[in-house]
Amino acid sequence: MTVLAQEPVVPLPGDIGVIADEFDLSTITTVDVIFAVSSICISILLAQLAKRGLRRLLGEVDGMPIQSGELVARIVGYAILAFGMVVALEALGFSLGPVGSLLLIAIVLLVLAARPLLQDLGASLIIQVRRPFAIGDQVALDQAEGRVDEVSSRTVR
Repeated sequence: MTVLAQEPVVPLPGDIGVIADEFDLSTITTVDVIFAVSSICISILLAQLAKRGLRRLLGEVDGMPIQSGELVARIVGYAILAFGMVVALEALGFSLGPVGSLLLIAIVLLVLAARPLLQDLGASLIIQVRRPFAIGDQVALDQAEGRVDEVSSRTVR
């Protein structure tokens, strides 16, 4: 009688059995669960405080659209929440090193792709905060000269 060798079963990426095999519930203690829950609660609180503070701070900048301040506040809030979730999952025994590396690479690529936009936003904030000129001032730049008619978060006319 001939016995045929069976090929090993290759788990699919979404196979819950593989995830369950990698995650051992017997090593989780009550302290780990309390730490994970408290880190999530603290990150939610910090995210809300950061969003509220940024909205207030950026709302005081004249000429800055409300949508820009809201966008910055949301991004910071989501980043704080994501950090809290990572801390909680690490406390429960999940190894998130590869996921963190992938997120870091994605953030670097996003920043590199959005660099011109971020430079313009930075220049706009500096103009709004420092106010190097006001409406009605006469300005000269390279070979162009003119009078400032309008200063907004995106343009100076």
